[in-house]
Amino acid sequence: MSALRPDDEPAGDLTRAQPEFLTPAHAAREALAHTREAALFTRQAVTQLLELAKIANTPPEFRPVVINPAASAAGPFVTTDKSMWEALSIGVYNPTNFPVFIGVGGVSPTAAARAPACSAHAVTVLPVRAYDLELGCDPVVLGAASAVVFLFRYPSVQPLTIGDAT
Repeated sequence: MSALRPDDEPAGDLTRAQPEFLTPAHAAREALAHTREAALFTRQAVTQLLELAKIANTPPEFRPVVINPAASAAGPFVTTDKSMWEALSIGVYNPTNFPVFIGVGGVSPTAAARAPACSAHAVTVLPVRAYDLELGCDPVVLGAASAVVFLFRYPSVQPLTIGDAT
């Protein structure tokens, strides 16, 4: 049988464990190292919170969108609105007398596809991610007229809102 050295002791065998005494200088260095780690973690957390606050207070991108049956590139009574960035929520203000369907997530902007709709004279905000959006109207209801709606692209998540605009 060979004698065990302290390095060869099996893990969990504390029968030979000896307390380690720290010098005041070593203890101070350890405390400073832990304090520095905590300060770095706190700084990183504060930076992330400031970025989130900045995004949350950024107003949405806002623009009018015309749904014109004669000039629609995406198909009759459908207009595609493209963006360079991904919105985390979208809003539609519809001051017209026609309901407007919102094509998001690959859903066609039609009643038959059961797309979300913004009723006439209403506002709808959807907390969904979106780059390109398709907005459409029912051809029977729109006829030869054009519908001008207003699209909001939010850089932050907004609560679901469906309501009357008046």
